[in-house]
Amino acid sequence: MDRLTKTLGSQMNIRKLKVLLSVAIFTIFATANADDVDPVVLPGTWSVDLRPTPDSEPYLQTLEINKVQGDRFSGSFYGTSFEDGIINSNWGVVYFAFTTADARTSYHHSGYLDGSNIFGRTHAPEREMLSIWTGKKAGD
Repeated sequence: MDRLTKTLGSQMNIRKLKVLLSVAIFTIFATANADDVDPVVLPGTWSVDLRPTPDSEPYLQTLEINKVQGDRFSGSFYGTSFEDGIINSNWGVVYFAFTTADARTSYHHSGYLDGSNIFGRTHAPEREMLSIWTGKKAGD
């Protein structure tokens, strides 16, 4: 009986330890991710690589994010002021979207922030175009 009590006691302590470790790990990651989802890091000049294929030469253009106010932001991309800049950070990641237009078509841009990089796509329905792009903050 004494041996059974020691075994059950050890198993209970191991379970408690597992629970405590799980809570600690979750807390660490939740705290780390909370810092990553702050859209305040978006303003600035971003160098965006619009190469058409992964093995193409870089084709760099500027994304300028001027101001973030709540879930809205303004700026320019590819030399054109954009409209409808919106941010959603409800999913633990900073997602963003905006539109630009030229004389021929409208461009719908969306992406997300991952550390010091942005990853995005541009869809131009009238041109039957979908491009994938990446960006880094100028100077990084």
